[in-house]
Amino acid sequence: MLVSFEKKANIKALLEKDVSYRSIAKSLGLGVGSVSRIRKEFDIPTSNVAGQPKKISTLLGRKIFRSFNTGKYTNAVDASKMLEAKGTPLSPQTVRNFLVSTGFKSGLKKAVLLLTPSRRKARLVFAKKYHHFNKNDWLRRVYTVEIKINRLGSDGKQ
Repeated sequence: MLVSFEKKANIKALLEKDVSYRSIAKSLGLGVGSVSRIRKEFDIPTSNVAGQPKKISTLLGRKIFRSFNTGKYTNAVDASKMLEAKGTPLSPQTVRNFLVSTGFKSGLKKAVLLLTPSRRKARLVFAKKYHHFNKNDWLRRVYTVEIKINRLGSDGKQ
């Protein structure tokens, strides 16, 4: 549809005043798509964002993430209960969705042997023995991985 220059000027003025597409289209007798196309033509940035605002702000998200990393929260239900006690009601599913969106992975911490003086000494002996090795020397070594693969089912948490 061909739009006159006067209508384009009106649309531009209304868009700069942050009037919605729908009200502009209704007042000028055009379609919403035409208003959108003219906005792109004049390269006018949009300030209004559609949809509901996020429940978890950036700052709150960082606090939740830190609390999970430090062990203050063990699961989403704990987190939602603690946050509700502090005055921020969030459902456990909202917390789960946030953790998934940030790339947080669940799992048990792997058990690591303590670094005792005897183990420190053994590490030092190993380091002195192989300190002259470069990357190619390490690539020539054969490493075996003894991993258990379950064909059916699971052994539960391990």
